Amino acid sequence: MTDLRCYNCGFENVDRAAYCERCAAPLGGATPGQIYAPQQQRAPALEENWRLPMFVLILGIAIAVVGVIVYVLGFHSMMSDASDPNWDPFVEDGFMASFDLLLLSYVIMGVGGIIFFMGLIWLVLKTG
Repeated sequence: MTDLRCYNCGFENVDRAAYCERCAAPLGGATPGQIYAPQQQRAPALEENWRLPMFVLILGIAIAVVGVIVYVLGFHSMMSDASDPNWDPFVEDGFMASFDLLLLSYVIMGVGGIIFFMGLIWLVLKTG
């Protein structure tokens, strides 16, 4: 038995094979002694691999920024109310309402952080 080299991938096939055992390229028409010239394979464009993960990454950052804005508003509201001498912390607009804004901001920032890291991991897995 003589070996026949695939002209697509360079794999040594037996002479009775009609297709390459590695890449399934047809072997017919190739004569022994021809120079191996692998075909240029187009690598998938990086743009195709990173668009959606990058969108998720940016979405996570945007959500975290909204959380920071809510935190600043809640903290400012809490501090401005505390400087008022007639301020009652337990009324509807008092400290507890501002505290709720602070807690909400932590939740929003946490969700944004989780989405950000999911996008980051996805991006590394898709492009790496």
